[in-house]
Amino acid sequence: MDPIDPRRYITKHKRGESLTSKEQKILLTVLGNVMIDNPELSPTQACKKTAHLTGTGYVTVLKIKSDFDAGKQAVTPGKKRPRLEHLSQKRTVVYGHDVVNGVRRLVHSFFRRNEAPTLQKIKAELDKDISLPTMSTTTIRRFLCDIGFVYCKRKRNSAFLERSDLIDWRRRYLRQMQKLRAQNAKIFYLDETWINAGHTTSYAWHDTTVVSPRDAHREGLTVGLKQTPGKGGRLIVLHLGNEDGFIPGCKLVFEAGKSVTLEDGTHHDEMTGQRFEEWWVAAMDHLPPGSHIVMDNA
Repeated sequence: MDPIDPRRYITKHKRGESLTSKEQKILLTVLGNVMIDNPELSPTQACKKTAHLTGTGYVTVLKIKSDFDAGKQAVTPGKKRPRLEHLSQKRTVVYGHDVVNGVRRLVHSFFRRNEAPTLQKIKAELDKDISLPTMSTTTIRRFLCDIGFVYCKRKRNSAFLERSDLIDWRRRYLRQMQKLRAQNAKIFYLDETWINAGHTTSYAWHDTTVVSPRDAHREGLTVGLKQTPGKGGRLIVLHLGNEDGFIPGCKLVFEAGKSVTLEDGTHHDEMTGQRFEEWWVAAMDHLPPGSHIVMDNA
């Protein structure tokens, strides 16, 4: 077998080619070993020997050594370029707030139609709208990211976002209630509900040893309570009270005008405006003067 020429392992570093941070660290390791194994060499001679062993230029080794002695860390040239802060906002600054708001409304128009917006669909709508600029799909994708949109996997759970007017309404109510309670005002609450003839208890004993109707019949047992169908009459209940209890004489209980099921809707179908007004006028005679009433908007 012919001996392998060791010169085939040697690779010369090309002039002008940058060294990565890992290559610079390897070069410094070789330089350190050369200086340890050859203490008689001067730093210049050690750099020349290291350049010869690593196939690197002497000036390159000398510069890397000087940077390391000055406390500079090895960095891959071009990899740690300073990024301008305004680049991520460049598109929003160029197009302006009107375009940002217009594109946002355009995307939300798909949401209102319960239609998934895609880059192609958004681009088609942008091309139709003369008030918005024409963009490529790549620019649209980057622009959506700039203004706060994220392309991610949809979740099955839904989030309910309240309207701002309802939030303001609740805040006014809480402030008013806090004020009335600080004045020791007489506050009463009213509400209506219903109870169906098919109502049953939610918890009951269950025999786990009965696994089938056949076993129950053979042992003379049953399979447990039967599920009520939920059909039958419905009673509508309306009352008025507070933390001290219900106000005597303010109870209203009546039977719904038709047989209903639990899935047929709510008691609001039976509580008409005329019926409620008649009850309200009569209930006022049982309330003390200066009372405050809290009612829902049903």
